[in-house]
Amino acid sequence: SSGATYFKDQRNSFRFSGSASTVRRKARSLADVQQYGASGDWVYRVDRRTSLGVSYQFYHYDFFKIFGDTDVHMIGVHLSRRIGRDWRITIGITGMNQSTVGVRNIKLDPVLSQLLGRSSGSEVFESNNLLYGGNVTIDRTQRRLNYGVSFGRSITPGNGYFVSAINEGGEAHLSYSTSRRSTVTARGSYMRMASLGFASGKLSSGFGGGGFSYRLLDSMSIELRGDSRSFSIEQATFRRKGYQVSLGVAYHPSRGIFATK
Repeated sequence: SSGATYFKDQRNSFRFSGSASTVRRKARSLADVQQYGASGDWVYRVDRRTSLGVSYQFYHYDFFKIFGDTDVHMIGVHLSRRIGRDWRITIGITGMNQSTVGVRNIKLDPVLSQLLGRSSGSEVFESNNLLYGGNVTIDRTQRRLNYGVSFGRSITPGNGYFVSAINEGGEAHLSYSTSRRSTVTARGSYMRMASLGFASGKLSSGFGGGGFSYRLLDSMSIELRGDSRSFSIEQATFRRKGYQVSLGVAYHPSRGIFATK
């Protein structure tokens, strides 16, 4: 991806960007995706604490292993406001136009099922939807303590099973510096995903975890993390829970010999 920002004056700025990516999955049952898109926005700085903006985004998704593609157009309005010394609130409201053509599996009528000797089949479909989306972020940044919450709803390429999906969820995070060298972090999130035509049901997932890091050098720290994840699909018997504990060493180039001055 790449982009450029033009500052017309102290109050007005314009940003343009483009992106392209591809995802290949080993599992034959999960769709690959190739996507490209472009976006632009205008931001007006009302004062030192408040900014207003308007944005436009376009994305195209091509799916492989299944037949289908999706076009998404999004127009949004945005507000960013700093309250006091520590608080920042960001609000965005988006209107989305989604158009999808693809092939999906269906359950056959009992009469057709007997004639064909099979209970399921495939059909070509076209899905066109006007949808709403948006995001809300509330953050507080202090000298040693940072925390915040965020909520969002948008269209994504999906995860290979739920493709061209509407994704909604929220997240909370906290970071506390117990000393100049050590930091404690915690994060939790919840997400629901539903395909816009390709598959039925909804995927729900939750995440919770925390960590501790200790800085050995300016560019190196030791990190301990523990995480828990859960996944479930409505209208199916799929439910999974997983736990992970990790211990490692992290290197930060921006603080070491590669640091820019």
